[in-house]
Amino acid sequence: MSKLTYIGACAASVALAASPVAYAKDACTTVVCLYGEFTGQGGGSSCDSALEDYFSIIDYHNGHIDYSATPKDRLSFLNGCKTAGSYPSMLNNSFGGTIK
Repeated sequence: MSKLTYIGACAASVALAASPVAYAKDACTTVVCLYGEFTGQGGGSSCDSALEDYFSIIDYHNGHIDYSATPKDRLSFLNGCKTAGSYPSMLNNSFGGTIK
């Protein structure tokens, strides 16, 4: 089983075990939902609040978006999911600098 397939299987099992409603500020739900976005599968409306939790983390410096601090704070949030291994870094590398 390839590493990416294993990740997908783990993410799917976590998603199936979780409630169909994404709860605000749950780092593990956010990791699962970002993984769905990363693989192009998305998570549907049940991921809306989890993705909003992540993308709403925006740092400002002197009234302007701080494009250096924002990804760091987003990664810190994702690292709150202690069971996600190295996936927070992988996902944050893809989405950390995205401003929605």
